[in-house]
Order: sequence, then structure tokens, then C-alpha cells
Amino acid sequence: MTSSRLHMALLAACATTLAAFAPVQRSSAQQAAAPSPVLLRDARNAGFTPESVRGTLMFCRIAKEMGSNFLVKTCYNEEQVKLKIQDYQAERNELDRITKIPTDIH
Repeated sequence: MTSSRLHMALLAACATTLAAFAPVQRSSAQQAAAPSPVLLRDARNAGFTPESVRGTLMFCRIAKEMGSNFLVKTCYNEEQVKLKIQDYQAERNELDRITKIPTDIH
């Protein structure tokens, strides 16, 4: 095999390999399902950052596990992060209710 044929064969192999690992094009329906600005704001306020994980939008958070000093990255999809945000808000409301000092005691 001559060197030019070898080069052509290598280029063809590289092109085939790159095509196999090329990112998948998202359809217009997937692009239209982008999260709302309100969800993005609430997720950021709860400590989540939007990230693309394997082509899917996920909301990730890095925190220490209970009883450990190791940081753990946990990612949630859009529905799961909505539930987490609601849970965090319910916990905050409960803490506010418990720690609030009644003002009508005489």
C-alpha cells in the first residue's frame, strides 16, 4: 500500500470514528421544552446549577454527605428538581414557623 492510500484509509477511519461520537442533534420539540426562567432562578437560589449531562439538561448540586467530609455531586432532571425545591421551601417554612416567637403573649 502506498503512503497516499494509507493516509486516505486513516482519514476515512478517523471520519467514521468522529461521526460515531458526534453529538446528537436535538429536535425542535426538545429545544422548545427548555426550562422556564422562573425554574432556572429557583434552582440557582436552591444551590443547583444547570448542566448538560449526556445531552440532557440536569440540575446539579455539590454538597457534603451527612457524616462525611467528602463532597458529592447529585444531579436531578427538571421534574425532580421541582420537587426538591418544593421540599426545601417546606423545610424553610417549617423552621420559620417553629422559631417564630409569638408576640401576643402577655
